[in-house]
Formats: sequence, structure tokens, C-alpha cells
Amino acid sequence: MLDEPVGRVAVDTTFGIVASRWGNLLREPRPEAGAWRQLHVQVRTASRDSSRRDPAVDRLYDSLPDEPADAVVLHCRLGMPVKAVADLMGVDPPGVAAHLLAAMRQLPATTFERLEESIPHP
Repeated sequence: MLDEPVGRVAVDTTFGIVASRWGNLLREPRPEAGAWRQLHVQVRTASRDSSRRDPAVDRLYDSLPDEPADAVVLHCRLGMPVKAVADLMGVDPPGVAAHLLAAMRQLPATTFERLEESIPHP
């Protein structure tokens, strides 16, 4: 979990990079996927330096490749529907569903329980 100011910097940096690459992104088959990848990089970079890391999320990213871990966080932690996760990440809904099923098979149920229990509340 990032502090709000650190999260804002990550998002602002992502917007700047996406804006500077806008023409190239529009030529990609799924521009949203390119923007998502950039946001992912910025958040992961900021997370490494954060003093408020979430152990449940750290374990998830240690256990899975980034794209399936992103799908799990968005769906299980943030409660986003599969279609919304797919739209945000720039992938097809069946791909997100496959990531979620594979994660459920690979990881212990306690991993998902910890993700859901440690939802940050304002």
C-alpha cells in the first residue's frame, strides 16, 4: 500500500509518460495495456521505497508473475469485476479469469483471505 502522496506521484508520473508516448500508444492494438504497464512500473518502483508495504501483497507478487498478481489485487483486494479488471489492464476478460483461476490453484486460500482482510480503509 502506498501513502497517498506517493501514489499521486506515481500516477502523475504515469500520466506524463503516457502523454509523451500518446502517438505510439494509439498505434498499439490495446493502448490501455501500455498505460497499465507504465502505471504498474511506477507503483512497483514507489512501493520498493515505501515504509508502508503490505505483506499480503508482497507475498502475492513474490509468488506470481506481475500480470496475474495485478489481476488478483484488482479483483480480490479492490473488488473490481473481471470485465473492469480486463478493461483497465487492456486484456480480454477470459485472460483475467484464467489468471484468477490459476492463482487460486497455485496459492493457498489464506493468501486470498489476507488480501481481503487487509483492505485499506480511509
